[in-house]
Amino acid sequence: MERSAYFRPAAATRYQGGPRGGRAVNLILPAPSSLRRRWLGIAFAALLSTSCPATAARIAIIIDDIGYHLGTGLRAARFPAQLTLAVLPHSPNGASLAQEGHSHGKEIMLHAPMSSLQDLPLDTGALTDQMDRSTFTATLAANLAAVPYISGVNNHMGSRLTQATEPMDWLMLTLKQRRLYFVDSRTSAASRAFDIARDHRLPSLQRDVFLDNQRDITYISAQFARLITIAKANGQALAIGHPYTETLDVLARELVSLQQHGVELVPVSALLAPPRPTRNEAPVIKIRHYR
Repeated sequence: MERSAYFRPAAATRYQGGPRGGRAVNLILPAPSSLRRRWLGIAFAALLSTSCPATAARIAIIIDDIGYHLGTGLRAARFPAQLTLAVLPHSPNGASLAQEGHSHGKEIMLHAPMSSLQDLPLDTGALTDQMDRSTFTATLAANLAAVPYISGVNNHMGSRLTQATEPMDWLMLTLKQRRLYFVDSRTSAASRAFDIARDHRLPSLQRDVFLDNQRDITYISAQFARLITIAKANGQALAIGHPYTETLDVLARELVSLQQHGVELVPVSALLAPPRPTRNEAPVIKIRHYR
């Protein structure tokens, strides 16, 4: 007599599981309750370790400062991989490069200029901690309107502004209203931007690796390797680079071998969603009780 798995087992219990069309895991469990409980633990551990689908580690790479240099900007926009482009508002080529990147399947972000602790020169549309709320939100709105196809925002410079709670609140409120995500570039270890974004329940991430603080092939290659290591350890990782010839050359060389590392390159927004299973089919587990 066959009975449902939700009824109390009788004399013996058989477990059969495995990928459809693949090898099955068959276990017939003894009747005594103490042994049965022990075997239940072993059975499910075996099924989980041998049959459940794996997921590839995922990386996303933001290319910042798109908008001033047309040549390298076009190379990034047309790059044969899923880079995400962060475009400076009101830059000479920003809107056209966003259009070009979008037409080549790239995700587009606003690279919002923000004030720095070093008081570096500010780009047009810069947000500062000296602005009142009305000026801040109007400037942000103009920046968002200047770049087409925006899915999210990250900060350009901003080591000062990202430490300021009130302006960060204003920023996150606007982004939440517009259903945009936020990436904290982490230009300062004291940045509060990511935490404030989370307080507002805004989809958000923070940068794990800067690829090209040094415009050197060896350095950039080492940083890319570090990105892969972090992704494998944590399931995903986010890098930021720039449209430098050296950076794009390293990416052109390294990205072709991602699959060999068990890593997938995705747009930034994909890191905000649950990971997709690989093509391995989910296990079919049948539990029947016999007497």
